[in-house]
Amino acid sequence: MPEITIAEAINAAIAMEEEVRGIFLSFAGRFHGAPGAAQFFRSLAQDETGHARLWKEIRNGLPPAKLGEPASRLLVSSLEGARNALERNPPARVSTLGEACELTSSIENAELLAVFRVLAIELVPEPRRREFLDLQIQGHLNRVEQFANGLGRCGRMATFPPGQ
Repeated sequence: MPEITIAEAINAAIAMEEEVRGIFLSFAGRFHGAPGAAQFFRSLAQDETGHARLWKEIRNGLPPAKLGEPASRLLVSSLEGARNALERNPPARVSTLGEACELTSSIENAELLAVFRVLAIELVPEPRRREFLDLQIQGHLNRVEQFANGLGRCGRMATFPPGQ
């Protein structure tokens, strides 16, 4: 990724949050017959909407001079990693609920949360707001992990085909 501004980095992160929201909504539709799956994926999609809204608020609260500054190398590499993860693991390849959970975990645990944390550290000056964002991240991750663990205990669900 060439040098980009902080505003462009935030916009890229917002776009990824919205893309991931779409992935989760598609999983909710595809796995509506599996107990709890549609509700789980819809709740994650709601979280992604909230994440995008947070970044829009943060972007709108930054002075224009700050938005025009170059993004850090760490932020740029986090964005590249997130983009690569989404391109390497297209949701169209997912055929079972277990695979959907693996992709969800991969997206949430790795690059996208790295972007979220880097943005929070670099752009949110208030410690209480950073702490709030970190709690949001942890809550989100805990829900993904709990659902995936539930699938592991129930082998039938892990291979549940879409739409059944």
